[in-house]
Amino acid sequence: SISTMKNATTKQKVVILPGPHKTGTTSVQSFLLSMAKKQKLGDWEWPAASSKAFSDVAHSIFFDESDEKGIRSRKRSKIQAVWKRGHSVVFGAELLDYVAAAPRESLDAAFERLMEIIPPNVVPEEDMTAVVMYR
Repeated sequence: SISTMKNATTKQKVVILPGPHKTGTTSVQSFLLSMAKKQKLGDWEWPAASSKAFSDVAHSIFFDESDEKGIRSRKRSKIQAVWKRGHSVVFGAELLDYVAAAPRESLDAAFERLMEIIPPNVVPEEDMTAVVMYR
């Protein structure tokens, strides 16, 4: 529950919701955005203007090696600002579930690009969690 999220955070965390499709991910994203707009996430933030705002990041991770449009660098700035305020971060996109079907070399490259949006030396690996929902 949100009250649990608010009180349970003693150490900052990053939670990534990678999908997959048709498992309620959109509902979870919409709920988190709604609660964020009402400022009811406590020490957590959904650093985006819409529930689907991370789909562009996911697309960039898989299909834009150079970050030519600057999508990842802009999200990185937002996440870094949240982190500097002392808040934890939760974000996700269904498109991230393509990781499951990607060849190993593509997976490694996509993971490295995903990590580009997490500011280096700001979020320790042990403070990141991926929550994958299946039905």
